[in-house]
Amino acid sequence: NKIPVDSLNFIKLNNLKRLILVQIELNPNDSIKLLYNLNLLEEINLSNNDFRRDDGIFFPNSENLKILILRHCNLKKIDSNFLNFSYFPQLIYLDLSFNEIYLIDTILIFDSLNFLILSHNNLTELNIKESYEIFHIDLS
Repeated sequence: NKIPVDSLNFIKLNNLKRLILVQIELNPNDSIKLLYNLNLLEEINLSNNDFRRDDGIFFPNSENLKILILRHCNLKKIDSNFLNFSYFPQLIYLDLSFNEIYLIDTILIFDSLNFLILSHNNLTELNIKESYEIFHIDLS
């Protein structure tokens, strides 16, 4: 679907737990507006949106988020300026596959994360400290 982002309004869906906004030409500024009142969200899929700009992505009220999927988003570098993982204390599944990522700041990968999907990227180096509780890493 090609729904204009301006026409999306989730204000009255404050019990929503799963949100899929795939290929709707979403940009980082739109994500702030759309997700502001969705305090109970556990899963967000924003695949096939263009986040290549350095504006960053901010998800307000995301302390319940467990699954974040950002496939095919033209991501190149993941650091605290782009995506601040401190907002996701319960995140267990992170899918960043099919991007152009060459760098991930390992400080951003935290203890709750169990599944890290990085397949089909341009990673040249990946350093994960032993203390992290990651059970599954896909680098294919």
